[in-house]
Parts: sequence; structure tokens; C-alpha cells
Amino acid sequence: MSASAISEPGTTPPATVGTVELVDDQPTPWRMLHETWAHRGLLPRIGTRVLVKGTAGAKLGRSWLFLRPTLSIVGLSLLFGAVLDVPSHGVPYLLFLLVGMIGWMAFERFLWWATRSFDSYRRFADNFDLPLLLIPTAGGCVAAIEVGIVTLLAGLVTVYFGVVDGRFYLELGPNLLLSVAALALAVSFAWGLGMWLSTLNLKARDVRIVLRYLFTIWLYVTPVIYSTEALEGVFSLLATLNPMAAPVLLFKQGMFGVGSVEPAALAISICATVVICLSGLWFLTRKAPRYLREDRFVMEDDEEELP
Repeated sequence: MSASAISEPGTTPPATVGTVELVDDQPTPWRMLHETWAHRGLLPRIGTRVLVKGTAGAKLGRSWLFLRPTLSIVGLSLLFGAVLDVPSHGVPYLLFLLVGMIGWMAFERFLWWATRSFDSYRRFADNFDLPLLLIPTAGGCVAAIEVGIVTLLAGLVTVYFGVVDGRFYLELGPNLLLSVAALALAVSFAWGLGMWLSTLNLKARDVRIVLRYLFTIWLYVTPVIYSTEALEGVFSLLATLNPMAAPVLLFKQGMFGVGSVEPAALAISICATVVICLSGLWFLTRKAPRYLREDRFVMEDDEEELP
């Protein structure tokens, strides 16, 4: 050690380290997208974790993943098909409802899991250096499983009516591309809204409580359980303004080859999706890191609940 590096007693040693300034590294939206894509392999591992924990204490276990949508759809079918005799373009109402529910659930279940994602996957957000956009996006894994179960149920019902009625009601042809486009539009809209609501849910847990009731209203103003033939006046206008009406109708059109989508309704849905996705990405990038720092507590047993 050189003599110049040793300080005399009572003297102040020379400063050898400069001032350290902590800078909050806030990624841009485009950087957030790039990092999320780079970590896309983690999505199934993060997303399906909530299913394992959510069914751990139930006697029927993961059977509830199949029972819950089945019981709900059977109840709606009995009410609107058997009791109210809602028109369904000549398709058996149960099959008509199942196909509509696939289009609806691609949106509803994705948005639900995305909204509560920072609660369900909080430990990942706190303990690992991951892009925050990965958290609400991981909710799509659970939604995909739930939609897949309803799709399987629709396939079984299709085979049943094919045997009983001697007619295969689904259209297997180029029109199926419309159904694929409809699902992509519904999922994109849910992803954009999920970025908004998951971030706001960090600030106030009331968001997901209100959303649960909002879904019920939204389902009934979307042509899932009925066809647009039953709509008149102001209800027809609502179906045009509702961003989820076009994807559901487009999905039914692709699967059954019946019905049509108003160009205005489709344009509204596409424009709303683009605006919601871009603004949601900006909002999550700007606000989610700060809300996470302000809200460090973990809601115990929250991720154990399967809604």
C-alpha cells in the first residue's frame, strides 16, 4: 500500500468514491414488449400455477375445471332454450349457446385472470426480475385451459346431435378462418383491458369485485345467449356499440355459416381494441412499477380461490 493512501490520525481521508445516484429504470412500452417476448417461455409455468393451488383443497380437485362451466351452461340452456325458446338460427340451442360461450369466454376468462394477476402471481413480480407485462399476460394460460374445456364440451355435443339429428351443424370450411380471427380479436381486447385493470387492481381491490358483477351485465348485452334477430331499437344499437358483439357474432358465423356482422360493429371493435392495447401498454409501463412499490403486502389465500 502506498504512503499516499494512508491518512494521518485526525485527518479526513480523501474521497475515493463518487456520489451514487439511484435511478428508477422505467422501460419504454416497446422495450417492455420485447422483454416479454424474450421471456415467453415462462408463461405456462407462471400461468398454470394458480390452477394447482386453486384446486388443492377441493375434494373433487381439478374436476371443477370441467364441472363449473358445464353446470353454468346447462342452467343457461334450460332457461333460454327450453323455457324462453330463444331463436338460434335452426341450430340446437345447447350447441348454439356453447359456441357463443367459447367466443365470450376467450374474452371474459382472459380479462378476469389478467385483472387479478398481480394478486395471483405477486411473488413472481416481487422476487424475480421479470417484465411486468408477463404477469397479466400469464393469465391467458388459465383462460386457454378453461376455453379448451368448453370447446371439448361443444365437440361432444356436436357429435351427439350429429348422431341424433343426422346432421353435422358446424361448417368445416374456409369460414373457420372467421372464427380464428374472432378469437384473436376477443383475446386482444381482453389483453388490452387486462393491462389497465390489473394495474388499477393494484391500487384498489374493488376493481375485481366490480368486474365480477360487470361481467354478468356485459354477457346479457352481448349476443351470446341469443341471436341478433331478437334485437330491436336501442338494443340493436347497443349490440353495434358493444366491442364484444362483433367477435362473438363473427365466431358464430364462422362455426355455423349463419348470421352476419355489421361492418360498423366490426370497425368499432377493431378500433377499440387498438386503442385499449396501446393505451394499456403505456399505462402498465408507467404506473404498475410505482403501484407495486406502494403496495408491498401479499393477500394471503387470495390465490387459493377459484372464482
